[in-house]
Order: sequence, then C-alpha cells, then structure tokens
Amino acid sequence: MATVLRESQADKEEFVRTSMLCLQQQQMLLRSKLDRVCEDRLSDAIPDELWTAKSAQMYWRKGAKPEFGSSGWIRAENAERREAFEA
Repeated sequence: MATVLRESQADKEEFVRTSMLCLQQQQMLLRSKLDRVCEDRLSDAIPDELWTAKSAQMYWRKGAKPEFGSSGWIRAENAERREAFEA
C-alpha cells in the first residue's frame, strides 16, 4: 500500500513539474510578445486608433476596470474571477 501511495505521489509531483515548465514557457513567450508590442508602440509603429481599440478589447469587459497587480496589468476577467473566489 505504501508503495502505491509513493508512486501516486511521484506521479503527482511529475505532473506539477511538467505543468510548471509548460506554463513558464508560455509566460516567457507572452512576455516576449508584450515586449515587442511595447517597443512597436513606443516607436509609433502601432497607430493610436489600433492601440486604443486593442487595449479596450483586452482590458475592459462587461464594465469591469483593469487592475494593476504586482506583476503588471491583470485582465478584467481574471480580476472578476479573483473577486468571485475571494467572496
């Protein structure tokens, strides 16, 4: 029985490790894309109208306002989920 529990725990730990690696890779990719977008915005490669429209799509949802967290902007729907979780 103890062997089965140890194997089950090892499987869970491996799942967590691989999931974390995958999420870290996705985060690095998104940060890279965000850096490029910011550079393009600062160099005026992105027109004001497009920037405003895309920003509104990303940050405003159902009247929710974006929040600024310790790691940067939090999308409106994530803020709504957090509020529901904390309630």
